Amino acid sequence: MKRRKLFIVSVVVAFSLAAFLIREFGLFQPERKPALIASLLRESPDRIELKSPLWDLRVNRPVEWDVQEIANRKKLYRWSGILDVDLEKPGVIVRSGTEEIPAVVGHDELLQMDRGHFLRLPNPNKPAVERIHIMVEAPYTYTLFIPSSTTHLRFSAKKLNEDIDSFPARFFIGKLWSGTIDIDSNDWKSYFLGPVDVAPGTHVLSIQVSGTYSVFQDAYIQNLTFIEPASIEVVLPEDAPPPEIFHRPKQPMQSYLAGAAADVDASEMKWVKSPWNEYDEDPRWVRQVEIQRIVRASLFLPSPSQCRFQVRGEMGSRLGFFPGVMDPSAPDRPVEGILTVYHETGGKREQIWRKQIVGTPLDMAHSFDQYLQPWQVQKPRGQLDQPGWRDGVVIPLPDISEGDHTIVFESMAPEDSNRPSPVFVGEPSILPPRRIEDRGAELSEEEVIDWTSLLKKLIESSEKNNTRPERRIWLSMDWEKRVKLAQSDLSQEILPATREILLNSLNEVIHDPDFYSRDYFKTLELSEAGRRIADSTETTRSPSEIATLNRSVFDTTFREEILPR
Repeated sequence: MKRRKLFIVSVVVAFSLAAFLIREFGLFQPERKPALIASLLRESPDRIELKSPLWDLRVNRPVEWDVQEIANRKKLYRWSGILDVDLEKPGVIVRSGTEEIPAVVGHDELLQMDRGHFLRLPNPNKPAVERIHIMVEAPYTYTLFIPSSTTHLRFSAKKLNEDIDSFPARFFIGKLWSGTIDIDSNDWKSYFLGPVDVAPGTHVLSIQVSGTYSVFQDAYIQNLTFIEPASIEVVLPEDAPPPEIFHRPKQPMQSYLAGAAADVDASEMKWVKSPWNEYDEDPRWVRQVEIQRIVRASLFLPSPSQCRFQVRGEMGSRLGFFPGVMDPSAPDRPVEGILTVYHETGGKREQIWRKQIVGTPLDMAHSFDQYLQPWQVQKPRGQLDQPGWRDGVVIPLPDISEGDHTIVFESMAPEDSNRPSPVFVGEPSILPPRRIEDRGAELSEEEVIDWTSLLKKLIESSEKNNTRPERRIWLSMDWEKRVKLAQSDLSQEILPATREILLNSLNEVIHDPDFYSRDYFKTLELSEAGRRIADSTETTRSPSEIATLNRSVFDTTFREEILPR
Protein backbone atom coordinates (compact mmCIF):
# COMPACT_ATOMS: atom_id res chain seq x y z
CA MET A 1 0.00 0.00 0.00
CA LYS A 2 2.87 2.35 0.90
CA ARG A 3 4.60 1.57 -2.42
CA ARG A 4 1.40 2.37 -4.31
CA LYS A 5 1.06 5.75 -2.54
CA LEU A 6 4.73 6.49 -3.19
CA PHE A 7 4.27 5.66 -6.90
CA ILE A 8 1.24 7.98 -7.18
CA VAL A 9 3.12 10.82 -5.45
CA SER A 10 6.11 10.30 -7.75
CA VAL A 11 3.91 10.47 -10.88
CA VAL A 12 2.24 13.68 -9.67
CA VAL A 13 5.61 15.28 -8.90
CA ALA A 14 6.99 14.22 -12.31
CA PHE A 15 4.05 15.73 -14.20
CA SER A 16 4.24 18.93 -12.14
CA LEU A 17 7.96 19.25 -12.83
CA ALA A 18 7.42 18.65 -16.55
CA ALA A 19 4.68 21.29 -16.67
CA PHE A 20 6.97 23.79 -14.94
CA LEU A 21 9.85 23.14 -17.34
CA ILE A 22 7.58 23.46 -20.36
CA ARG A 23 6.09 26.72 -19.10
CA GLU A 24 9.33 28.35 -17.98
CA PHE A 25 11.91 27.04 -20.41
CA GLY A 26 10.00 25.58 -23.32
CA LEU A 27 11.57 22.14 -22.81
CA PHE A 28 10.15 18.97 -24.37
CA GLN A 29 8.19 21.01 -26.93
CA PRO A 30 8.26 19.75 -30.52
CA GLU A 31 10.66 21.73 -32.70
CA ARG A 32 8.91 24.53 -34.53
CA LYS A 33 9.74 24.82 -38.20
CA PRO A 34 11.07 28.32 -38.83
CA ALA A 35 8.88 30.57 -40.97
CA LEU A 36 10.47 31.54 -44.26
CA ILE A 37 10.92 34.97 -45.80
CA ALA A 38 8.64 35.24 -48.84
CA SER A 39 10.12 37.38 -51.63
CA LEU A 40 7.34 39.26 -53.39
CA LEU A 41 9.37 39.40 -56.61
CA ARG A 42 9.26 35.60 -56.73
CA GLU A 43 5.50 35.39 -56.24
CA SER A 44 3.43 33.56 -58.82
CA PRO A 45 2.82 35.92 -61.79
CA ASP A 46 -0.95 35.62 -61.41
CA ARG A 47 -0.62 37.26 -57.96
CA ILE A 48 1.08 40.39 -59.33
CA GLU A 49 -0.35 43.41 -61.16
CA LEU A 50 1.61 46.37 -62.47
CA LYS A 51 0.62 49.83 -63.64
CA SER A 52 3.59 51.53 -65.30
CA PRO A 53 4.10 54.33 -67.85
CA LEU A 54 6.68 52.09 -69.56
CA TRP A 55 4.11 49.51 -70.68
CA ASP A 56 3.21 51.26 -73.92
CA LEU A 57 5.38 54.35 -73.80
CA ARG A 58 5.43 56.56 -76.88
CA VAL A 59 7.61 59.63 -77.37
CA ASN A 60 7.28 62.52 -79.78
CA ARG A 61 9.78 62.68 -82.67
CA PRO A 62 10.20 66.34 -83.69
CA VAL A 63 10.60 66.61 -87.48
CA GLU A 64 10.86 69.31 -90.13
CA TRP A 65 8.18 68.60 -92.70
CA ASP A 66 8.43 69.15 -96.44
CA VAL A 67 4.94 70.59 -97.09
CA GLN A 68 3.17 70.60 -100.46
CA GLU A 69 -0.34 71.86 -101.28
CA ILE A 70 -2.36 69.35 -103.29
CA ALA A 71 -5.85 69.18 -104.80
CA ASN A 72 -9.11 69.50 -102.85
CA ARG A 73 -7.67 71.97 -100.32
CA LYS A 74 -5.34 69.42 -98.79
CA LYS A 75 -1.68 69.37 -97.81
CA LEU A 76 0.90 66.62 -98.26
CA TYR A 77 3.55 66.40 -95.53
CA ARG A 78 6.77 64.44 -96.21
CA TRP A 79 9.69 63.50 -93.99
CA SER A 80 12.60 61.04 -94.16
CA GLY A 81 15.01 60.25 -91.34
CA ILE A 82 15.98 57.89 -88.55
CA LEU A 83 13.42 56.72 -86.02
CA ASP A 84 14.84 55.30 -82.80
CA VAL A 85 12.34 52.44 -82.69
CA ASP A 86 12.26 48.72 -82.16
CA LEU A 87 11.56 47.65 -85.74
CA GLU A 88 9.75 44.54 -84.48
CA LYS A 89 7.27 46.69 -82.48
CA PRO A 90 7.59 50.29 -83.71
CA GLY A 91 4.20 51.49 -82.43
CA VAL A 92 4.20 54.58 -84.69
CA ILE A 93 1.20 56.90 -84.28
CA VAL A 94 0.54 60.10 -86.24
CA ARG A 95 -1.63 62.80 -84.68
CA SER A 96 -3.02 66.11 -85.87
CA GLY A 97 -3.89 68.01 -82.73
CA THR A 98 -5.68 65.43 -80.59
CA GLU A 99 -6.88 63.39 -83.59
CA GLU A 100 -5.10 60.16 -84.51
CA ILE A 101 -4.52 59.89 -88.26
CA PRO A 102 -5.27 56.46 -89.81
CA ALA A 103 -2.61 54.50 -91.68
CA VAL A 104 -2.91 53.40 -95.31
CA VAL A 105 -0.97 50.80 -97.28
CA GLY A 106 0.27 52.85 -100.24
CA HIS A 107 1.01 56.31 -101.67
CA ASP A 108 -1.76 56.24 -104.28
CA GLU A 109 -4.39 55.34 -101.69
CA LEU A 110 -3.11 58.12 -99.45
CA LEU A 111 -3.74 60.82 -102.08
CA GLN A 112 -7.40 59.76 -102.32
CA MET A 113 -8.06 60.30 -98.60
CA ASP A 114 -8.92 63.42 -96.61
CA ARG A 115 -6.77 62.23 -93.72
CA GLY A 116 -4.17 59.48 -93.63
CA HIS A 117 -0.51 58.57 -93.36
CA PHE A 118 1.76 56.14 -95.19
CA LEU A 119 4.86 54.89 -93.33
CA ARG A 120 7.88 53.08 -94.74
CA LEU A 121 10.17 51.47 -92.18
CA PRO A 122 13.50 49.81 -93.09
CA ASN A 123 13.85 46.07 -92.82
CA PRO A 124 15.42 44.98 -89.53
CA ASN A 125 19.05 43.96 -89.96
CA LYS A 126 21.10 41.71 -87.74
CA PRO A 127 23.79 43.50 -85.71
CA ALA A 128 27.13 43.66 -87.49
CA VAL A 129 28.86 43.73 -84.08
CA GLU A 130 27.04 42.37 -81.01
CA ARG A 131 29.20 43.65 -78.13
CA ILE A 132 32.68 45.10 -77.69
CA HIS A 133 34.65 46.63 -74.81
CA ILE A 134 36.58 49.70 -75.97
CA MET A 135 39.41 51.44 -74.09
CA VAL A 136 42.02 54.14 -74.71
CA GLU A 137 44.37 52.42 -77.14
CA ALA A 138 44.83 51.72 -80.85
CA PRO A 139 41.65 51.69 -82.99
CA TYR A 140 39.38 48.66 -82.93
CA THR A 141 38.82 47.54 -86.53
CA TYR A 142 36.03 45.47 -88.10
CA THR A 143 35.50 44.41 -91.69
CA LEU A 144 31.82 45.05 -92.47
CA PHE A 145 29.48 45.17 -95.44
CA ILE A 146 27.84 48.58 -95.88
CA PRO A 147 24.62 48.25 -97.89
CA SER A 148 24.17 51.81 -99.23
CA SER A 149 25.39 55.40 -99.06
CA THR A 150 22.26 56.42 -97.11
CA THR A 151 22.74 53.90 -94.32
CA HIS A 152 23.23 54.98 -90.70
CA LEU A 153 25.01 53.37 -87.77
CA ARG A 154 22.80 52.61 -84.79
CA PHE A 155 24.17 51.15 -81.55
CA SER A 156 23.89 51.31 -77.77
CA ALA A 157 26.73 52.30 -75.47
CA LYS A 158 27.43 52.95 -71.80
CA LYS A 159 30.52 54.22 -70.02
CA LEU A 160 31.96 52.25 -67.12
CA ASN A 161 33.72 55.02 -65.20
CA GLU A 162 31.36 57.27 -63.25
CA ASP A 163 34.13 59.65 -62.22
CA ILE A 164 33.97 61.42 -65.58
CA ASP A 165 30.94 62.96 -67.25
CA SER A 166 31.66 61.87 -70.83
CA PHE A 167 34.39 61.09 -73.34
CA PRO A 168 34.51 61.00 -77.15
CA ALA A 169 34.53 57.91 -79.36
CA ARG A 170 35.41 58.29 -83.05
CA PHE A 171 34.10 56.01 -85.80
CA PHE A 172 35.79 56.20 -89.21
CA ILE A 173 36.29 54.36 -92.49
CA GLY A 174 39.80 55.31 -93.56
CA LYS A 175 39.68 58.86 -94.91
CA LEU A 176 36.30 58.35 -96.59
CA TRP A 177 34.00 59.01 -93.64
CA SER A 178 34.09 59.72 -89.91
CA GLY A 179 31.75 60.57 -87.06
CA THR A 180 32.15 61.25 -83.34
CA ILE A 181 29.87 60.76 -80.35
CA ASP A 182 30.17 61.59 -76.64
CA ILE A 183 29.53 58.53 -74.47
CA ASP A 184 27.85 60.17 -71.47
CA SER A 185 25.55 57.59 -69.90
CA ASN A 186 26.16 54.89 -67.29
CA ASP A 187 23.19 52.94 -68.60
CA TRP A 188 22.53 51.75 -72.14
CA LYS A 189 21.81 54.69 -74.46
CA SER A 190 21.02 54.69 -78.18
CA TYR A 191 23.35 56.54 -80.56
CA PHE A 192 23.18 57.28 -84.29
CA LEU A 193 25.84 58.24 -86.80
CA GLY A 194 25.46 58.87 -90.47
CA PRO A 195 24.68 58.75 -93.18
CA VAL A 196 27.79 56.66 -93.83
CA ASP A 197 28.45 58.28 -97.20
CA VAL A 198 30.60 55.63 -98.87
CA ALA A 199 30.03 53.37 -101.83
CA PRO A 200 28.15 50.15 -101.00
CA GLY A 201 30.43 47.21 -100.36
CA THR A 202 32.93 45.81 -97.86
CA HIS A 203 34.82 48.37 -95.77
CA VAL A 204 36.95 48.47 -92.62
CA LEU A 205 35.24 50.35 -89.78
CA SER A 206 37.52 51.66 -87.00
CA ILE A 207 36.51 52.78 -83.49
CA GLN A 208 38.86 54.80 -81.30
CA VAL A 209 38.50 56.36 -77.83
CA SER A 210 40.42 59.56 -77.13
CA GLY A 211 41.93 60.26 -73.72
CA THR A 212 44.77 59.37 -71.36
CA TYR A 213 45.65 56.12 -69.65
CA SER A 214 45.59 57.82 -66.22
CA VAL A 215 41.79 58.14 -66.43
CA PHE A 216 39.77 55.01 -67.03
CA GLN A 217 37.88 55.90 -70.19
CA ASP A 218 36.29 52.67 -71.30
CA ALA A 219 32.83 51.66 -72.42
CA TYR A 220 30.67 48.88 -73.80
CA ILE A 221 29.17 49.13 -77.26
CA GLN A 222 26.55 46.65 -78.36
CA ASN A 223 24.23 45.86 -81.29
CA LEU A 224 26.07 47.97 -83.85
CA THR A 225 23.67 47.82 -86.78
CA PHE A 226 23.35 49.44 -90.20
CA ILE A 227 19.87 50.87 -90.74
CA GLU A 228 18.18 52.79 -93.53
CA PRO A 229 16.09 55.94 -93.01
CA ALA A 230 12.35 55.67 -92.50
CA SER A 231 9.96 57.82 -94.52
CA ILE A 232 6.45 59.03 -93.87
CA GLU A 233 3.81 60.90 -95.86
CA VAL A 234 0.73 62.51 -94.31
CA VAL A 235 -2.33 64.01 -95.99
CA LEU A 236 -4.47 66.50 -94.05
CA PRO A 237 -7.01 69.24 -94.77
CA GLU A 238 -5.21 72.55 -95.26
CA ASP A 239 -6.69 73.99 -92.05
CA ALA A 240 -5.74 71.00 -89.86
CA PRO A 241 -2.87 71.29 -87.32
CA PRO A 242 0.48 69.97 -88.62
CA PRO A 243 1.06 66.27 -87.95
CA GLU A 244 3.18 64.91 -85.10
CA ILE A 245 4.92 61.53 -84.93
CA PHE A 246 4.87 59.38 -81.78
CA HIS A 247 6.64 56.03 -81.49
CA ARG A 248 7.91 53.45 -79.01
CA PRO A 249 11.54 54.33 -78.23
CA LYS A 250 14.33 51.80 -78.50
CA GLN A 251 15.39 52.63 -74.90
CA PRO A 252 12.04 53.35 -73.17
CA MET A 253 13.35 53.73 -69.64
CA GLN A 254 16.05 56.21 -70.54
CA SER A 255 13.73 58.19 -72.83
CA TYR A 256 11.10 58.44 -70.13
CA LEU A 257 13.45 59.55 -67.35
CA ALA A 258 14.97 62.15 -69.68
CA GLY A 259 11.52 63.71 -70.05
CA ALA A 260 11.16 62.83 -73.74
CA ALA A 261 7.66 61.39 -73.27
CA ALA A 262 4.52 63.46 -73.20
CA ASP A 263 2.86 63.99 -69.83
CA VAL A 264 1.58 60.68 -68.52
CA ASP A 265 -1.94 60.62 -67.09
CA ALA A 266 -1.90 58.12 -64.23
CA SER A 267 -5.69 57.81 -64.34
CA GLU A 268 -5.53 56.46 -67.90
CA MET A 269 -2.95 53.76 -67.17
CA LYS A 270 -4.33 50.24 -66.89
CA TRP A 271 -3.45 47.39 -64.55
CA VAL A 272 -1.59 44.58 -66.30
CA LYS A 273 -1.72 41.16 -64.66
CA SER A 274 1.28 38.82 -64.65
CA PRO A 275 3.79 41.48 -65.79
CA TRP A 276 6.62 38.96 -65.90
CA ASN A 277 6.57 35.20 -66.25
CA GLU A 278 10.15 34.69 -65.17
CA TYR A 279 12.10 36.43 -62.45
CA ASP A 280 14.13 39.39 -63.73
CA GLU A 281 12.79 38.86 -67.24
CA ASP A 282 12.70 42.52 -68.25
CA PRO A 283 14.85 45.34 -66.76
CA ARG A 284 11.90 47.70 -67.19
CA TRP A 285 10.16 45.95 -64.29
CA VAL A 286 12.80 44.14 -62.22
CA ARG A 287 16.54 44.74 -62.28
CA GLN A 288 19.67 44.45 -60.16
CA VAL A 289 20.35 47.91 -58.71
CA GLU A 290 23.56 49.08 -57.07
CA ILE A 291 23.48 52.05 -54.69
CA GLN A 292 26.37 52.79 -52.32
CA ARG A 293 28.02 49.47 -53.29
CA ILE A 294 24.93 47.51 -52.18
CA VAL A 295 23.25 45.48 -54.94
CA ARG A 296 19.61 44.48 -54.53
CA ALA A 297 17.06 42.83 -56.81
CA SER A 298 14.55 45.64 -57.16
CA LEU A 299 11.14 46.51 -58.47
CA PHE A 300 11.41 49.56 -60.76
CA LEU A 301 8.60 52.09 -60.28
CA PRO A 302 9.19 55.22 -62.40
CA SER A 303 6.59 57.74 -61.29
CA PRO A 304 3.67 57.45 -61.52
CA SER A 305 3.63 53.66 -61.09
CA GLN A 306 1.89 51.12 -58.89
CA CYS A 307 2.50 47.44 -58.23
CA ARG A 308 0.13 45.13 -56.36
CA PHE A 309 1.02 41.83 -54.68
CA GLN A 310 -1.54 39.40 -53.29
CA VAL A 311 -0.02 38.20 -50.01
CA ARG A 312 -0.60 35.58 -47.36
CA GLY A 313 1.29 34.98 -44.12
CA GLU A 314 0.97 34.32 -40.41
CA MET A 315 -0.43 36.43 -37.63
CA GLY A 316 2.24 39.02 -36.82
CA SER A 317 3.89 38.96 -40.27
CA ARG A 318 5.76 42.06 -41.37
CA LEU A 319 6.57 43.77 -44.66
CA GLY A 320 10.22 44.49 -45.33
CA PHE A 321 11.81 46.39 -48.24
CA PHE A 322 14.67 48.75 -49.14
CA PRO A 323 13.50 52.01 -50.78
CA GLY A 324 15.82 53.96 -53.06
CA VAL A 325 15.99 56.46 -55.91
CA MET A 326 18.56 56.54 -58.70
CA ASP A 327 18.78 57.50 -62.35
CA PRO A 328 20.49 54.47 -63.96
CA SER A 329 21.96 56.71 -66.68
CA ALA A 330 23.55 59.07 -64.13
CA PRO A 331 23.80 57.30 -60.74
CA ASP A 332 25.32 60.29 -58.94
CA ARG A 333 22.69 62.81 -60.13
CA PRO A 334 20.61 64.10 -57.18
CA VAL A 335 17.08 62.71 -57.47
CA GLU A 336 14.08 62.25 -55.21
CA GLY A 337 10.71 60.57 -55.26
CA ILE A 338 7.75 59.69 -53.05
CA LEU A 339 6.96 56.07 -52.19
CA THR A 340 3.69 55.11 -50.52
CA VAL A 341 2.67 51.65 -49.32
CA TYR A 342 -0.96 50.58 -48.95
CA HIS A 343 -2.71 47.54 -47.50
CA GLU A 344 -5.93 46.50 -49.26
CA THR A 345 -8.58 44.05 -48.06
CA GLY A 346 -12.33 43.83 -48.47
CA GLY A 347 -12.36 46.66 -51.01
CA LYS A 348 -10.76 49.07 -48.52
CA ARG A 349 -7.33 50.69 -48.86
CA GLU A 350 -5.22 51.85 -45.89
CA GLN A 351 -1.95 53.76 -46.12
CA ILE A 352 0.65 52.06 -43.92
CA TRP A 353 3.84 53.90 -44.95
CA ARG A 354 4.83 57.00 -46.92
CA LYS A 355 8.12 58.82 -47.37
CA GLN A 356 9.86 61.25 -49.70
CA ILE A 357 13.12 59.52 -50.60
CA VAL A 358 16.00 61.88 -51.32
CA GLY A 359 19.26 60.84 -52.94
CA THR A 360 21.97 63.45 -52.32
CA PRO A 361 25.63 63.17 -53.34
CA LEU A 362 27.94 62.02 -50.56
CA ASP A 363 30.87 64.14 -49.42
CA MET A 364 33.73 62.29 -51.09
CA ALA A 365 36.45 64.11 -49.11
CA HIS A 366 36.54 61.48 -46.37
CA SER A 367 35.66 58.46 -48.48
CA PHE A 368 39.22 57.54 -49.46
CA ASP A 369 42.69 57.49 -48.02
CA GLN A 370 44.37 60.90 -48.28
CA TYR A 371 47.41 59.39 -49.99
CA LEU A 372 45.47 58.20 -53.05
CA GLN A 373 46.16 60.13 -56.22
CA PRO A 374 43.17 61.73 -58.02
CA TRP A 375 43.30 59.28 -60.91
CA GLN A 376 43.15 56.36 -58.46
CA VAL A 377 39.80 57.47 -57.02
CA GLN A 378 36.67 56.00 -58.56
CA LYS A 379 33.24 56.72 -57.11
CA PRO A 380 31.05 53.69 -56.43
CA ARG A 381 27.89 53.24 -58.48
CA GLY A 382 24.95 55.23 -57.23
CA GLN A 383 26.95 57.50 -54.94
CA LEU A 384 23.85 58.89 -53.20
CA ASP A 385 23.34 58.90 -49.45
CA GLN A 386 20.23 56.78 -48.86
CA PRO A 387 19.86 55.23 -45.40
CA GLY A 388 16.68 53.41 -46.43
CA TRP A 389 18.59 51.46 -49.07
CA ARG A 390 21.19 50.49 -46.49
CA ASP A 391 19.04 49.82 -43.42
CA GLY A 392 15.66 48.94 -44.92
CA VAL A 393 12.11 49.43 -43.70
CA VAL A 394 10.01 46.97 -41.67
CA ILE A 395 6.24 47.53 -41.30
CA PRO A 396 3.93 45.42 -39.09
CA LEU A 397 0.98 43.98 -41.03
CA PRO A 398 -2.55 43.12 -39.93
CA ASP A 399 -3.57 39.47 -39.80
CA ILE A 400 -2.96 38.23 -43.36
CA SER A 401 -3.35 34.53 -42.57
CA GLU A 402 -6.88 34.41 -44.01
CA GLY A 403 -8.79 36.24 -46.72
CA ASP A 404 -7.59 38.30 -49.67
CA HIS A 405 -4.88 40.81 -48.78
CA THR A 406 -2.96 43.04 -51.18
CA ILE A 407 0.16 45.14 -50.68
CA VAL A 408 0.45 48.12 -53.06
CA PHE A 409 3.61 50.14 -53.75
CA GLU A 410 2.98 53.52 -55.40
CA SER A 411 5.57 56.01 -56.66
CA MET A 412 5.02 59.71 -57.28
CA ALA A 413 7.25 62.63 -58.21
CA PRO A 414 7.47 65.65 -55.88
CA GLU A 415 5.13 68.48 -56.86
CA ASP A 416 7.98 70.81 -57.79
CA SER A 417 9.71 68.24 -60.01
CA ASN A 418 9.55 68.53 -63.81
CA ARG A 419 10.90 65.02 -64.45
CA PRO A 420 9.74 61.54 -63.46
CA SER A 421 11.19 60.02 -60.30
CA PRO A 422 13.16 56.75 -60.71
CA VAL A 423 11.97 54.91 -57.57
CA PHE A 424 13.22 51.42 -56.70
CA VAL A 425 11.81 48.99 -54.14
CA GLY A 426 14.62 46.62 -53.20
CA GLU A 427 13.88 43.05 -52.12
CA PRO A 428 10.24 43.48 -51.01
CA SER A 429 9.39 40.53 -48.76
CA ILE A 430 6.90 39.22 -46.24
CA LEU A 431 8.86 38.59 -43.05
CA PRO A 432 7.78 35.96 -40.51
CA PRO A 433 6.57 36.96 -37.04
CA ARG A 434 9.23 37.53 -34.45
CA ARG A 435 9.13 34.74 -31.87
CA ILE A 436 8.87 36.00 -28.32
CA GLU A 437 10.74 33.00 -26.95
CA ASP A 438 13.68 33.78 -29.20
CA ARG A 439 14.44 37.19 -27.66
CA GLY A 440 14.62 38.98 -24.36
CA ALA A 441 12.94 42.23 -23.39
CA GLU A 442 15.67 44.39 -24.95
CA LEU A 443 14.80 46.62 -27.87
CA SER A 444 16.39 45.53 -31.15
CA GLU A 445 17.18 47.64 -34.18
CA GLU A 446 14.70 45.68 -36.30
CA GLU A 447 11.86 46.62 -33.94
CA VAL A 448 12.28 50.37 -34.41
CA ILE A 449 9.80 51.61 -37.02
CA ASP A 450 10.55 55.36 -36.93
CA TRP A 451 13.93 56.43 -35.50
CA THR A 452 13.32 60.15 -36.07
CA SER A 453 9.98 60.24 -34.27
CA LEU A 454 11.36 58.14 -31.40
CA LEU A 455 14.28 60.49 -30.78
CA LYS A 456 12.15 63.60 -31.31
CA LYS A 457 9.65 62.51 -28.63
CA LEU A 458 12.45 61.91 -26.15
CA ILE A 459 14.22 65.22 -26.78
CA GLU A 460 11.02 67.27 -26.64
CA SER A 461 10.04 65.59 -23.35
CA SER A 462 12.93 67.34 -21.59
CA GLU A 463 10.85 70.52 -21.29
CA LYS A 464 9.88 71.50 -17.77
CA ASN A 465 6.45 70.56 -16.40
CA ASN A 466 6.26 67.62 -18.80
CA THR A 467 4.73 64.65 -16.99
CA ARG A 468 4.53 62.26 -19.92
CA PRO A 469 6.29 58.84 -19.75
CA GLU A 470 8.83 59.98 -22.35
CA ARG A 471 10.33 62.43 -19.84
CA ARG A 472 10.88 59.67 -17.26
CA ILE A 473 12.61 57.55 -19.93
CA TRP A 474 14.74 60.48 -21.13
CA LEU A 475 15.89 61.47 -17.64
CA SER A 476 16.74 57.84 -16.83
CA MET A 477 19.20 57.70 -19.72
CA ASP A 478 22.93 58.38 -19.30
CA TRP A 479 23.59 62.15 -19.18
CA GLU A 480 26.52 62.17 -21.62
CA LYS A 481 24.53 60.15 -24.13
CA ARG A 482 21.58 62.53 -23.76
CA VAL A 483 23.88 65.44 -24.66
CA LYS A 484 25.04 63.68 -27.84
CA LEU A 485 21.51 62.69 -28.83
CA ALA A 486 20.16 66.21 -28.24
CA GLN A 487 22.57 67.52 -30.90
CA SER A 488 21.03 65.32 -33.63
CA ASP A 489 19.61 66.91 -36.78
CA LEU A 490 16.02 65.67 -36.77
CA SER A 491 15.39 67.05 -40.26
CA GLN A 492 17.65 64.32 -41.69
CA GLU A 493 17.74 60.54 -41.44
CA ILE A 494 19.14 59.42 -38.09
CA LEU A 495 22.75 58.34 -38.59
CA PRO A 496 23.77 54.73 -37.75
CA ALA A 497 26.12 55.93 -34.98
CA THR A 498 23.30 57.93 -33.39
CA ARG A 499 20.97 54.95 -33.66
CA GLU A 500 23.47 52.81 -31.80
CA ILE A 501 23.78 55.35 -28.96
CA LEU A 502 20.00 55.66 -28.69
CA LEU A 503 19.43 51.91 -28.75
CA ASN A 504 22.05 51.20 -26.09
CA SER A 505 20.70 53.98 -23.88
CA LEU A 506 17.14 52.68 -24.06
CA ASN A 507 18.22 49.12 -23.30
CA GLU A 508 20.11 50.36 -20.24
CA VAL A 509 16.84 51.88 -19.02
CA ILE A 510 14.99 48.61 -19.72
CA HIS A 511 17.31 46.85 -17.24
CA ASP A 512 17.18 49.68 -14.67
CA PRO A 513 15.47 48.37 -11.46
CA ASP A 514 14.73 51.97 -10.34
CA PHE A 515 13.02 53.07 -13.56
CA TYR A 516 9.45 51.90 -12.96
CA SER A 517 7.40 54.01 -10.57
CA ARG A 518 3.87 52.94 -9.68
CA ASP A 519 2.85 56.54 -8.98
CA TYR A 520 4.38 57.92 -12.19
CA PHE A 521 2.88 55.27 -14.45
CA LYS A 522 -0.38 54.60 -12.57
CA THR A 523 -2.56 55.67 -15.55
CA LEU A 524 -0.40 53.96 -18.17
CA GLU A 525 -1.96 51.01 -19.99
CA LEU A 526 0.54 48.16 -19.73
CA SER A 527 0.62 44.79 -21.44
CA GLU A 528 -0.88 41.81 -19.63
CA ALA A 529 2.57 40.57 -18.58
CA GLY A 530 3.63 44.05 -17.49
CA ARG A 531 0.45 44.66 -15.49
CA ARG A 532 0.79 41.31 -13.74
CA ILE A 533 4.32 42.19 -12.60
CA ALA A 534 3.35 45.75 -11.63
CA ASP A 535 0.41 44.54 -9.50
CA SER A 536 2.38 41.79 -7.82
CA THR A 537 2.75 42.03 -4.04
CA GLU A 538 6.28 40.65 -4.19
CA THR A 539 8.79 43.09 -2.69
CA THR A 540 11.60 42.10 -5.05
CA ARG A 541 11.62 41.45 -8.78
CA SER A 542 13.95 39.28 -10.83
CA PRO A 543 16.05 40.89 -13.63
CA SER A 544 13.73 39.27 -16.18
CA GLU A 545 10.63 40.74 -14.51
CA ILE A 546 12.26 44.18 -14.32
CA ALA A 547 13.08 44.13 -18.04
CA THR A 548 9.61 42.85 -19.00
CA LEU A 549 7.88 45.54 -16.93
CA ASN A 550 10.06 48.37 -18.24
CA ARG A 551 9.70 47.17 -21.82
CA SER A 552 5.93 47.20 -21.38
CA VAL A 553 6.20 50.91 -20.55
CA PHE A 554 8.21 51.44 -23.75
CA ASP A 555 5.67 49.57 -25.89
CA THR A 556 2.79 51.71 -24.62
CA THR A 557 4.71 54.99 -24.78
CA PHE A 558 6.04 54.51 -28.30
CA ARG A 559 3.13 52.79 -30.07
CA GLU A 560 3.96 54.41 -33.43
CA GLU A 561 7.72 54.12 -33.17
CA ILE A 562 8.49 50.53 -32.12
CA LEU A 563 7.00 47.10 -32.64
CA PRO A 564 5.26 45.88 -29.47
CA ARG A 565 6.18 42.68 -27.68
